[in-house]
Amino acid sequence: MSLPKMTAVLLSLLACVAQAGTNDLSRGGTAATNGLAAATLSRLTGFVKADVRTAYHARGRILERGPMAMTLSRLGYDTDLLGRFGFWNWNVSSLGRSRQSVHRRPFHEVDVGAYWRYDVAFDDAAKWKLTTDVMKDWITLDGYTESYRARKVNATISEWRLEQALENPYVTPYYLIRRGVHPTDWTYYRTGVRHAFKLPWDFTFTPAFFVESGDERFYERRYGAPVDKRRRHHSGPMSVNLLLDLSWKASDNLSFYANVQQYDLVSESARDNVRARNVREGRRDLTIFAAGLRVRF
Repeated sequence: MSLPKMTAVLLSLLACVAQAGTNDLSRGGTAATNGLAAATLSRLTGFVKADVRTAYHARGRILERGPMAMTLSRLGYDTDLLGRFGFWNWNVSSLGRSRQSVHRRPFHEVDVGAYWRYDVAFDDAAKWKLTTDVMKDWITLDGYTESYRARKVNATISEWRLEQALENPYVTPYYLIRRGVHPTDWTYYRTGVRHAFKLPWDFTFTPAFFVESGDERFYERRYGAPVDKRRRHHSGPMSVNLLLDLSWKASDNLSFYANVQQYDLVSESARDNVRARNVREGRRDLTIFAAGLRVRF
């Protein structure tokens, strides 16, 4: 074989080897990229909850007594070592226009925020664990004004939240602290207990009892100054609540639920203000019904 022909053959062989190596690298790179994307997606968690209810209770007070639609959604990334970080959104809207004379337009609230969740398990099966949620949120109330908001319509309320629960096979105690930082500063507390009873056919019954309270500034933000000028709001219990929830697990990702809540305002100064009709939509006692669905992914 002549030298030119040998050179041509060697060059052809080198070209084939180079092409094969390039293909292998390309396949390896694609596999690595796909693996990274799959690993990232597997750490994403989501939650959507939607229901209709007969009234809207929030932070120790009845804000609306008409039928309401509510949605809550969360999207987070589980870092495993540092917990879960993500964003959340809450929407609640009046389904009727009967309160237009009170609120100038149907009630509508939109909350957005960021959260961090961290769980500490005390046993291998995680039957005992401490859950911690820290949230920063911003609340807007469309067309709804309160005296403490300086007559600003749609002004944003800014607050921080801290919630912890000790999950266990018996009774789970928990507490929630909400700290308002803008436009005014106040502190709200909720403490309670709950337990989930597993029933046949994938039903779960969860009773919960909780007490709401706050500092004096919070009382005034929710109910105004005491009607009796000789009295002051105290920082003790504001309301007591009993919630009974029944859910049915349709699949690993979908469940349906219905619940009933009995709300009772126990603060005498707050009850006096409601009795004097100084609190919009306020009620001293109310039974609230709700039904909806939950989706997890």
